Amino acid sequence: MKISINRCMKGAAVSALSLGMLAVPAQAQDQAQAPASERPAACKAFDFILGHWKLVDWKTGESPGSPTATFERGINDCSMKETFFIEGKPYFDVLYAYSTETATWSIYGVGVTRGLIMRYEDGVFHGNEIRFDHVEPHTNGRFSYFNLPDGTIRERMESTKDGGITWKTEFDMKWTRIKP
Repeated sequence: MKISINRCMKGAAVSALSLGMLAVPAQAQDQAQAPASERPAACKAFDFILGHWKLVDWKTGESPGSPTATFERGINDCSMKETFFIEGKPYFDVLYAYSTETATWSIYGVGVTRGLIMRYEDGVFHGNEIRFDHVEPHTNGRFSYFNLPDGTIRERMESTKDGGITWKTEFDMKWTRIKP
């Protein structure tokens, strides 16, 4: 069963704020501070994406809007935050979270323009690729990051209108590490 972070967390956050219950339980504090040796392998495997990146079109090498992205570790060792920039200005904030219960990654992102929201779930590794499924009801798609041997990353989004028989590439980007 897929659970919408938006529905579940929004109500819980409002309730906690209104009741002043923002203290973190001791168990959650212990989990957030777990030594790196105790991190699930799937969390360690996604570390390749941490850092600062420049994005260009995979085929043309063009970079309209000069997109860049910064990934940093989140509040625990199995979460990350991405800030995506266009022309040096923040364009998306994206939270990546790993569930030890389902052994999958999820993505929830919001944009600064047009109320853009994206959500992908069921992120699992297939070799050097981590692939997510799009969960919005009006479209079927997949979104992947490939950890390439030369230290770059390939990011690709594909969609299907026939249940996965054929796929259309929506975008295909190459990420190259840059200094902050």
